[in-house]
Formats: sequence, structure tokens, C-alpha cells
Amino acid sequence: MKTNNQYSLSAQHTSPSHAQAKRFGLLGLVPFLALVGLLFLFWHISPIASLVQTPETPQLVIRYASPTGSGTACTTANPCALQTAVTLSTSSTDEVHALEGTYTSPVGLPTLQITRTVTIIGGYFGSDWSGPDPDLHPSFLDGEGERVVHILNNSDPTLEGFHILNGGETVGGGIYIANG
Repeated sequence: MKTNNQYSLSAQHTSPSHAQAKRFGLLGLVPFLALVGLLFLFWHISPIASLVQTPETPQLVIRYASPTGSGTACTTANPCALQTAVTLSTSSTDEVHALEGTYTSPVGLPTLQITRTVTIIGGYFGSDWSGPDPDLHPSFLDGEGERVVHILNNSDPTLEGFHILNGGETVGGGIYIANG
């Protein structure tokens, strides 16, 4: 008989605790879901979420240069000097479009010093910036006895549609890549 009483006591004892556990489970589920909802909300409004998102692609910026260019506008209406256009290019997606003609520099300086990754395209004609034709409208980088192109800072420029002439350095008279 004792065994039956113990069994029935134990059955009575587990039954209320099972109900309590079920009640606690339901009561515990509501705060848990609220916590998950708050974490989701905070994630989307936090600065960390913006760091995880894919950054936007930089926009293409085109600067325009001519052998007689001046100023810093570098527009189709007011092209600037080639070195100025290259120096103002700050993004690896930037391009410099250069009119036909001969580009030189002051004595003692390279015709073109490039310190950033940029695309430089020669062979444009007059006010027609629609597309280059370097064979019909040649662009010349003339070193006049000095270095013509000097590439620095581990940059990776693209130079298209130019004739490089009259470089006059012992090493790298046409194109010199520092630390290259």
C-alpha cells in the first residue's frame, strides 16, 4: 500500500508542477519574443547595421583637360591643365579626358605625375567629347628632356591614347614607376 500511496502522491506532485511549467513557458515566451523584436529593431536603426550593408559604388567623375587649359573647373566648357585634372581625381573610378595636342610641364618636373589610381584618356577633339580617336586626334606627352610620366604611391593608373616622347632621365625617362 505504501507503494501505491507514494505513486499517487508523486502523480499528484508532478501534475501541478507540469501545469506551472506550462504556464511559465507561456509567460516566458512573451518576454523572449519582445526581446527578439527589440533586438531586430535596434539592429536596423543602429550604426552597426549601416557598416554591414553593402557600400554604394562611387560615381564616375570625368574631368576634362587641354594643352592650354587653366583653372580648376575641368569641365567641357573650361578644361584645365592635364596635371590639375589628374591631381583633382580622388576616386579610382575617376577619368580624365584630354584633348588632342602636346602636353608639357615646367622645367625640372615630369610632364605628368600620377599619385592615384585614375584613368587618363587622350585623343579627344575640340568640343566633341563623345569619344576619343587618338589616331586622328593625337595627344602627346612631351618630356622636353625631362621625365615624361612619374607614377607614385603604389597607384594603378590607366593611360590610353597618348604618344610619349622626349623623355630624358637615366632611368624611366618615358614612364617611371616609383617602388614598382
